[in-house]
Amino acid sequence: MKLYPSQFTVNEAWILFQLSREAIVTEHDGPAICFGLMDAASCFMLSGTFFPGTDGKALSKSNLQELLNKGWEHKKEYPEKIFFVKELLTVEIETQIKEQGIDVKGVNESELKSIIGEAQQEFRKRFG
Repeated sequence: MKLYPSQFTVNEAWILFQLSREAIVTEHDGPAICFGLMDAASCFMLSGTFFPGTDGKALSKSNLQELLNKGWEHKKEYPEKIFFVKELLTVEIETQIKEQGIDVKGVNESELKSIIGEAQQEFRKRFG
């Protein structure tokens, strides 16, 4: 089932996803993956942050907390739920998000394309 912004109210749900499919090699820090955090209703990017690594499993507990903190800075509250691409969702990530009182929904990336697709395209244009 595809998800669309019109299905949500602002700050009801955030989407945590990879902006980059493949690692981008940085001059000083080596390979990194960029993760985005977006409000599902408004498509507002709460954060786009590079983390060291070469695949989607690069998201550590501290990286995840950094993204959640940036979302909190914008909204001053957490959403009811966070959508996360199933293939990248680990037990540790799910547990950490739930500890914040947020429900976690693992979905296929294709279900999120109508919401995150434009951000991913713009990222690819800018970073190749």
